[in-house]
Amino acid sequence: MKINTDEWRRLAHKVSILAGPAPPLPTAAMQDRQAVIEAKLQSVADYLYGTAVSYEELDHSVNQSSKWETSTSHYLNLRSIVHRTSGTSYISGKAHWAYGECRKPFHWHGVDGGINADVGAVDLKGKAEASLFKNKKLYPHLELTGKASASVLSGTVYANAGNQWLRGHAHATGQVGTVYANAEAVLSPDEQTFDLGVGAAALRGEVETSLSIFGAKVSLTGSGSVGSAEAQISYHHKNREWEFGSHLGFIAGLGFKVNVQY
Repeated sequence: MKINTDEWRRLAHKVSILAGPAPPLPTAAMQDRQAVIEAKLQSVADYLYGTAVSYEELDHSVNQSSKWETSTSHYLNLRSIVHRTSGTSYISGKAHWAYGECRKPFHWHGVDGGINADVGAVDLKGKAEASLFKNKKLYPHLELTGKASASVLSGTVYANAGNQWLRGHAHATGQVGTVYANAEAVLSPDEQTFDLGVGAAALRGEVETSLSIFGAKVSLTGSGSVGSAEAQISYHHKNREWEFGSHLGFIAGLGFKVNVQY
């Protein structure tokens, strides 16, 4: 293996230890600050571990997997519950199966990228986040997300180039003979969101490009499907505003979105 992911895993373990319970602090403000720091450290540990797993998956060449690959992560923020402070607990998991797969990274004249492809792939993802308190008051908040898909052939092509001042990114995904479903729910005193979508397509794809200039980022995402049947329904209520929508697609579908961060 070209990338030493053991070091990533060891570093993730060390950061996770730093995120562990600390001695009691004298003031509520200090306790709240400590809870925030612990949550951020745990997020860093999860990122390091996830990066190690991603590198390991990317380092494989074509092979016959024909088996389920699963991973789970969780974090129980007991301090936020005991001290009635803001803090989130979560549990997440994903599973992947493919009859055959290919992972080919490349580097060419300052451009890093790669090609990932799966034959006969099945993917399942789910996550639940919850919190009980906000500003010392009871404020239950729950977020649930889930995705499932199966395809005869799926692939991803990506590339990155640039420096700290100017950087570009391109990412394209596609599926042949795919069925899919996704669901999202957000429940809190101020927000209620439900989003459900299902579909099937002979061809389905998405292309995303982004450009970062001196910290500002502009992203453009386009999606399309051919030989498809899709349905989506959503409901959103927040801050005395509500939104309801639905979408039905047949034979072909096309959409895009623009996102700006500065």
